Amino acid sequence: MIRGDHDTGHNSSIIYYGLSVWFPDVIKHLQSDEYASRVKYFRNEEVSNFVFNFTLENQIHSNGEYINDRFRDFLMS
Repeated sequence: MIRGDHDTGHNSSIIYYGLSVWFPDVIKHLQSDEYASRVKYFRNEEVSNFVFNFTLENQIHSNGEYINDRFRDFLMS
């Protein structure tokens, strides 16, 4: 008898385990890539007397200056 005939259950469990570990990592990677593709970067901006009444989701602001600005209906999460 060929040894492979008896190992199919064992091989299936190894394949299932491998996919169960691999698949969540792939999903995280795809979600990370999608998020990165939607991110908007704002650097060294000066914003004065502005009312923010929209989401700042997927925006990264750095080295900016915000003078006398207001935030309306703004949710922090």
